[in-house]
Amino acid sequence: MKTDDLFDPVTNEDVFGSETVEYTNLKTDFINELAKSPRHDIDELELAKVLLSLLRDEFISYGTDGGGMRLSDETLKIVLRAAKIVLKRNGLPEFVLQFRDFSGFGDYWRKMGMSGGGSWSARRAFIQDIFNPIIDVIEDRQDEAYLTQMSTPVSEIQAIGDWSRIKDEITQLRNRYATAKTPQDFSAVGTACVRIIEGISRVAYKQDIHGDSTDSSEPPVDKTNIRIGRVIEVSLEGRKNAELRSLAKSSSEVAHKVKHATTPNALQAGLASDAVILLASIIQRIEQARSEEAEI
Repeated sequence: MKTDDLFDPVTNEDVFGSETVEYTNLKTDFINELAKSPRHDIDELELAKVLLSLLRDEFISYGTDGGGMRLSDETLKIVLRAAKIVLKRNGLPEFVLQFRDFSGFGDYWRKMGMSGGGSWSARRAFIQDIFNPIIDVIEDRQDEAYLTQMSTPVSEIQAIGDWSRIKDEITQLRNRYATAKTPQDFSAVGTACVRIIEGISRVAYKQDIHGDSTDSSEPPVDKTNIRIGRVIEVSLEGRKNAELRSLAKSSSEVAHKVKHATTPNALQAGLASDAVILLASIIQRIEQARSEEAEI
């Protein structure tokens, strides 16, 4: 979400016929709806950050050059109210202002001795000290969410050989999921999951070790259920064999469903990602154990 998303675009045409787009008309109904209740398609932390950034920049503009604001006193009050509500319902630090509009800010800085030559820097610093610490808290919360929103193996095995490529793909998957907002983005997450599963199939399966003795032909890489199933079957026996083969098959099915879904959402994409990450860790652990046994 960007600050411009809070405004309706206004197209202006100059005397030469060239068009420019400005974002100066605040979506007041939209802002009030966001204050009333969260929306599933808008991240609350990002919303809080955008509202605070807008307020900070507007007050700085008024306090330094006295112009360039996109808000009036009335629309400023709408944004202030929305920001306070969003911060409170998300358990974020709240700001305290001794004024409610631009003119009140002017009265305040004159009262507090922030007027005269060169005092614009004091007014800028004053506003930044109010809003920047809260924005820093929000960004820390976003970073924490990014690190924890997807599964991490309990004891991640060091990636060696071709497995390092799978690890790189998983890192890219995490980044893709962290920035996904739309159904198209979540579908792309599903596509990345399918690519990782096929990567596991390519790296883990060795025809001379996992091939079927009754069939000398090697299954194609995209036949992941067969190839990964054989990796598990050759390395394990008994009930765990069946359980893990079922996990591998289910992971592939979930990933493909997200990839091909018409309107996949964050939950579906996150579950598919978690399943793929865990599958990668399990198969790598199995393969490492097999390699260590072979060296003995």
